[in-house]
Parts: sequence; structure tokens; C-alpha cells
Amino acid sequence: MAGLLRLLGISPQATAEAVSEAMARMPGPAIRRFPEGDCIAFAQSEPPGPRREGQAEATRLRALQQVQCRLEAACLAGPFLPASPAAALCPAAELPALLATAAPRLHIALAEDAGTHQWRLVLQWPGEHLLALRRAMSAHLLDGAADPLAPAPPAEADEAVLTDELAYRGAVLEAALAPAVRRLQREPGDARTLRYLLLIPRDGEAAIEAALRGLGPEITAGAVADLQGPMPPVHFHAWEVAEAEESALRAAWALLGLPERVALAAQRRGGPAGPPLPASARGLAALFPGTELERLLPRARRRLIPCGSPQDHHAA
Repeated sequence: MAGLLRLLGISPQATAEAVSEAMARMPGPAIRRFPEGDCIAFAQSEPPGPRREGQAEATRLRALQQVQCRLEAACLAGPFLPASPAAALCPAAELPALLATAAPRLHIALAEDAGTHQWRLVLQWPGEHLLALRRAMSAHLLDGAADPLAPAPPAEADEAVLTDELAYRGAVLEAALAPAVRRLQREPGDARTLRYLLLIPRDGEAAIEAALRGLGPEITAGAVADLQGPMPPVHFHAWEVAEAEESALRAAWALLGLPERVALAAQRRGGPAGPPLPASARGLAALFPGTELERLLPRARRRLIPCGSPQDHHAA
């Protein structure tokens, strides 16, 4: 159990075999399984990197590409919650405890989110097309043609027109996609391009394609569309191994006047005797039912949480 493991993701036990076989067909280290209730976590060993800096970077990028291939294979094989490739490392001996602590939330997330895929949608128009269309509309509103002798508008005006036109098209597109997606996230782009990450149910790409076909010609004329997927929903439902500095853990407990990592639940249950709790601890324990206080206070340096969770609220 020595060394580091890279968590790949979690699947329901019922489909774990298919997910495991799909990932094993991709190049990479041997895959290990960690059962936790009726779900299975998948991990692989993290090999030590080369000593030279240039080699280390190339090795890291190659390893991450292999991880991405395995995550894509897993999401195609069955319901799967991916781990974030950017925050998935932990000591091998700690992974079972991380999974056990996170188990209640993992089971909920598997039921609600594991059957989703991520897609990327890019729509691009020639800038001249967008400008000509907006100017034609302006001329129509002014009830006349534009003056051919009028000086050309400055470049800043053209950029403002492009921004305004793209915002309009984005609003129309998002309204059309809304019934077909669970969530969408707009990515940065230039003044001629709309980029989105879409979270959709498995096999939901037909609804996306139908929504795009239903757009009016005023939106689709001149457009080039690129729909890529399916991909694991790493931007929406990934889990990560979050780490806290040891000094921050000590400070959180000291702020409340509590002994570091005190076993409050054991004290309430009349468990093994430990150091007597200070008055502040007894008062706080009375305010929170059950084990809520332990759920709110940091007890370990590493935690398995959904990406984007506040670092100070990491309920199991």
C-alpha cells in the first residue's frame, strides 16, 4: 500500500465490471478497486517522475492524457463519477478512509449525477457576416439605406457591434438548449465565437442536435458548428482530493477553543475516556444534533469532496 494513488472515479457496483474492463483496455498502470458500500472506486498507482525538469513535464502530460482516455472509456461504459485529474492524488493507505468518510455524499451523487456526459459546443460566424447583418437591420429600422458616402465606422464601433450581436445569438442559443441540457457553462471566446460546455443525460446528444436544427436562419446563416463528446463531466460533477495545511487545521480547532481533533461523538456516547472537554466544546456540542459538529470541523488533512465545495464545509 506504499506510494501515491491516483483516484480515477467511482461507479455503482452493478456496472463496475464493465467500467473496469473499459478502463483496463486503455494504456496505463494497473487499475485497483476499492469497494465502499454499493459503489466501487477505481484508482491507479502514480509512478515517480523523472528527475530532469523537461522529462518530468513530458511524462506528466503523457500520463494525464492516458488518464483522460481512461475517464472517457469509463463514462461510455456505464454510470461514472470522475475524479478531477488536477486533484486526485493521495497516499495509498489513506484512500479507503477518504472513501468511507465521503460515502454518504458519494451515494447521493451516484444516484443523481453519474448518468451524465459532458459535451463541448462551438459556434462561429465570419465577422463580416455579423457586421453586415446588424447594419442591414439598423438601416431597416432607420427606414432607409445606409449612406454609401458616409465614413466607415471606427474599429471600436465594429467591435461593439460584434459583441452586441454575439450576445443576442448567445441568448437565443441558450434558450433553445435549455430543455435539452441539465446545465451549461459558457467558456471564453472571441467576438465571433460562442463556446459552451454542456451537461446532458447519457444518450442525450440527439436532443442537442435537434435544438441546433431548430434555430432560425437569422442565427444559423454562415455559422460553423462543432459538437464534441461525449466526455466525462469533469467540469460539472468531478470529485477531488482536497488538502488543507496542517497549520490551518490546528487554527480551526483552536479558534473554537477545542482540543485538536477531539472525539466529540465518543464523548457524547460515553465512549473511551479522553481529556475532559473544555466548556466551549460542551456548549458547541449541545448546539449541534447528532454528529453535525464533527461534520463541520476539519478532522484530517485530506478529504474527498465534490469540486467547487467550500473548503470549510466538507460534510462526509
